[in-house]
Amino acid sequence: MKVSLLKISRKKEVIKRLELSELAEMIRENPEKERVYNLRLNYQFYKPERQEDGLITLDGQHVLNLPRVCFGVEFDKYKEKPRLQAYNGLVAVEVNGLKTYEEAVGIRNQVARMDETLMAFLGASGKSVKIVCRGELFGKEDGRGQKEDGGLPKKEDEIRLFHKNLYETARRAYQNQFGLDIEYLEPTLERTVYLSADPEMYFNPDARPFKADCEQHDQIEQAQISWESDRLMPGAPSRVPIISTGSLSFARCWASILTCPTRIGRCSCCSR
Repeated sequence: MKVSLLKISRKKEVIKRLELSELAEMIRENPEKERVYNLRLNYQFYKPERQEDGLITLDGQHVLNLPRVCFGVEFDKYKEKPRLQAYNGLVAVEVNGLKTYEEAVGIRNQVARMDETLMAFLGASGKSVKIVCRGELFGKEDGRGQKEDGGLPKKEDEIRLFHKNLYETARRAYQNQFGLDIEYLEPTLERTVYLSADPEMYFNPDARPFKADCEQHDQIEQAQISWESDRLMPGAPSRVPIISTGSLSFARCWASILTCPTRIGRCSCCSR
């Protein structure tokens, strides 16, 4: 599994693919740590604005010129344009806008305790934390009742839906576990974070994956309840099964009967 490192060399963007272990070592011993230090020294004087792809403009005009990492996909260059080579199932959750360096260090150390944390390191500004997780599809049962690993989706539309669901699953997990306020950032496959310098960064190549699917989750999914299970729950009008009979339904009839103060067992809406 590799990630893509994007950097400007001789006024051209160059893409290099790295193993995760290589990237971890690069963050610990960043050869451009002096530039990271200078950014942190002056960051309070900038008015940074984050773009959809992760680029940051410092004053509305100049872009932060540090190498960037794309965790979601492997890129190469084709006719001077980035070309998607492979999806690797990694997603970055960003805890941005922290007030102090000490707060960022504390959060990095906290999230490192999660079994699902693959990487955790301080952002280039020194006041953010980047959390990297991996994901896979929910497993399916084989013919012997055993669950197989889900792997990753193959089609691009499924990959994009899976990636979005994976991001939301991971973001909510860290929010709920540690009470963090994590801003939602549109999880496009091409989104990048800046290469940082963090000698104490956390890296666990054996991290447990989050599970996600390729379904659209815009609306709350209604739970399917069996008749046997439903009978064990004390009844209420809203739990009565709807059986269509003409323009009305038995559910409406039962609701009227159950809520009638006289309890004479007749429906006021259709006299049944």
